[in-house]
Amino acid sequence: MTFLSATTEEELEMVEQMEPGIEEAQKKLIELAADDKARRLAEWREKQLHDMSSLYAAGLREGQEKSKILTARIMLWLKIPIDEISLCTRLTTSEIEKLTPLKP
Repeated sequence: MTFLSATTEEELEMVEQMEPGIEEAQKKLIELAADDKARRLAEWREKQLHDMSSLYAAGLREGQEKSKILTARIMLWLKIPIDEISLCTRLTTSEIEKLTPLKP
């Protein structure tokens, strides 16, 4: 039985007895949770990770949108019908109609 598979208090106690480092880790966790400065620092780190993840996701979405527009402009230049461009890029026909064809 590992620490991660322990589901009851009794199982957790058994794991603690078999793994001496777990008790020490629990003590340290309790100590850090009681320390306001350490808790604020941990919260700040968590917020930073969340913000970085959000920025990364926003960048991916922006890149995907730019890619759709570039693809649509190329397809317009190739004289592909707007309804087919819409199917391929998932842009609306009105969004596509506002675009100018990409010139080579």
